[in-house]
Amino acid sequence: MRTNIDIDDHLLEQAFSVSRIRTKKELIHEALKEFIKLRRRKDLTELAGFIEFDKAFDHKKARETRKKDIKSAPDSSEWFNESGADPF
Repeated sequence: MRTNIDIDDHLLEQAFSVSRIRTKKELIHEALKEFIKLRRRKDLTELAGFIEFDKAFDHKKARETRKKDIKSAPDSSEWFNESGADPF
């Protein structure tokens, strides 16, 4: 849909400076997507009383476990056999 709008030049300059976007059309599309995503996000205060947290959960231990899992995962070169064929 074609629309003519008057946009603050300073806001446009700022938006271009914090993105890699080079056209106004792309910039407006990205801004609209971000606006929609932000508005759809639940406000955490709305969730009060609906979520129970495990008091025994150790986030530091979970983080260490994830780090170990990542380090032990095969790298992409191990995904192919010697002939270069995908083993899956």
